[in-house]
Amino acid sequence: MANCLRWLILFLFLGNVVFADENKVRCVVHGKLVGMEVEDVLLVDATLDSRYHGTTVTVKNHCFECVLELPHAEGYKLIFVPRKPWEWYTVPFIAEDGKVDITVNVDKNYMVKGGKFNERYQEYRELQQQEIGWKRYSFMHKFCEGQWDELYYFLVIEE
Repeated sequence: MANCLRWLILFLFLGNVVFADENKVRCVVHGKLVGMEVEDVLLVDATLDSRYHGTTVTVKNHCFECVLELPHAEGYKLIFVPRKPWEWYTVPFIAEDGKVDITVNVDKNYMVKGGKFNERYQEYRELQQQEIGWKRYSFMHKFCEGQWDELYYFLVIEE
């Protein structure tokens, strides 16, 4: 009986470990830089200060790639510092399960494709540009009404 109980406990423990791994997010971030001369990109959790945190990702032939393995979808930002002109570019995105393609132009325009949160975020950005002042804050809440998920929390942090 005790032996049977040990096997049952082991089975339940291993089952929980397997199920926990299935809920993890594996995000492959692929980036392309257009008209920018950058050697490295700084990848930072959106909730952290980029002066003290971040991971450097090497750029080769105007492209970069990194893989994020996370417990759940999270907001991130990429920070670019091109040599000429000497300006910082920050590109926010949500690391979610699957592939995320990011294209950044030297004129500070960027496009993020891949994943349901990033798709909604792009829609939010387009609509937000039409709003100004205090309207933006109420617009954010109206846009996310009933969907208090990772995108909503990302937008709160961004604002």
